[in-house]
Amino acid sequence: MDLVSFFRTIGRHVTLTILGLVVTIALTAAVVKRVQPTYQTTGTLLITGPNTSVGQNGQIQESNPANALTTQLETYGSVIASIVNGEAVTSHIKSLGLSPGYSVTVDNFSPVLDISTLASTPSRSQATFDQVKREIDQASTTTQESVGSPKSQLIKLVGLTGPTTKPQTSARQRVGLGVLALGIVATIAFVSLLDFAQRRRRDPTRTRRPKGRRRDSRRKRKKSTTEPGEPIGDEPRIGSPAANDPGGLVAHGFDGLRRDEELSPLFDS
Repeated sequence: MDLVSFFRTIGRHVTLTILGLVVTIALTAAVVKRVQPTYQTTGTLLITGPNTSVGQNGQIQESNPANALTTQLETYGSVIASIVNGEAVTSHIKSLGLSPGYSVTVDNFSPVLDISTLASTPSRSQATFDQVKREIDQASTTTQESVGSPKSQLIKLVGLTGPTTKPQTSARQRVGLGVLALGIVATIAFVSLLDFAQRRRRDPTRTRRPKGRRRDSRRKRKKSTTEPGEPIGDEPRIGSPAANDPGGLVAHGFDGLRRDEELSPLFDS
């Protein structure tokens, strides 16, 4: 079907097409409305190095053993992110009635941690973000204290951006577009099939087999079916004397032997 034929088909069924589109739009709106909305809260934390002190010889003295990890601060950020993303912290956040849908990642190998939380309401998403931030601070402090770092020399995480909460419409958009596309395709397919059936019904060149024709052909076939040697109509049976005597001489008593007896005196004289 080319484009011209397509629009002609739609034009012949405008009312049905519009009705199908209206039903599709209504169904799409109902499905999208039932999709539960989600809200995302995002923010970033900057990892800052520990305080330093200068000795009597003018050299910088660093008393924090965890400073070995801060030669590249993103390495320290990866350690903290792996702790907070672990199952233990996730279970603890879930037990508080908050959303377990969060993530902590290192921003492009820089000393920046990206925090993202997802929840069904803005307040729950914000509360989850705040709890994740507290878990990050606690994991950072516990990690440094475990290696004997003094509290005055701890690596700190400072809020850089956020938090910002926004509704996530991508899920609703995907569902809505899928239902809308399916409805349009179904409407066009139904209209095309209906138009094809109507044109086929109105086609004057279409020949229909008359009723009873098949039954009559069976009767003719049954009548014409004969066994070998059976006479067809008034014809004689194959192999009978009548079949070997087309002129009917045998039937009138003039067989070959009798004819020879009648003609033999003529030849003898």
